[in-house]
Amino acid sequence: MKTVNIFIVTAAYIILSLLIGKFHPFEPYNMYNGFPNHAFFLTIKDEKGNMIPMYDIDVDSRQSNLFGGGMVHVYNTYCEQENLPCWSNERFHKGYKELGQFIFDQHKNSIDIKKIQAFDSLIITRTNIWMEDNKIVEDEYTIFAISTQEISQ
Repeated sequence: MKTVNIFIVTAAYIILSLLIGKFHPFEPYNMYNGFPNHAFFLTIKDEKGNMIPMYDIDVDSRQSNLFGGGMVHVYNTYCEQENLPCWSNERFHKGYKELGQFIFDQHKNSIDIKKIQAFDSLIITRTNIWMEDNKIVEDEYTIFAISTQEISQ
C-alpha cells in the first residue's frame, strides 16, 4: 500500500513538473542536480610555504574578516567586476596580480601587525583541484606576495 502511494506521489510530481515547467518547487536547480568537477581554495602561506592559520594573523580571530570565506568572497566579487574567469582551472590569466592586490587591500586592516612579525612575508595562493582521468589533480600558484616589513610601514 505504501509503495503505491509513493508511486502516485512521484508520478504526480513528474507530471506537474512537465506541465508547470521551471517554477519552484519544480525547478531543477543546478545546485542540486549536478556537481562541478573542479574546486579552488585560497590560503595564506609564509615564505617557506607553510600555511598560516588565518586566526594566527587576524586582529580579532572571533570576528575574523579573513576566516570563514572572507577572502573567497572578495575574490569572487573582484572577478565579477573585472569579468575574469576566476572559477575556471585556468592557471594564469591577465589580472591575477591586480586581483591579489585587491584581496590584500580589502583585508589589510584585519591583519595584526604584531602577529605577523614571526614571518618574513605573507603569500596568498590559489589551489585548483579537479578530476582528470578518474584522478584528483591539484595545482597551486601564488596570486600575491608581500613582505611583512612592507605591511608594518
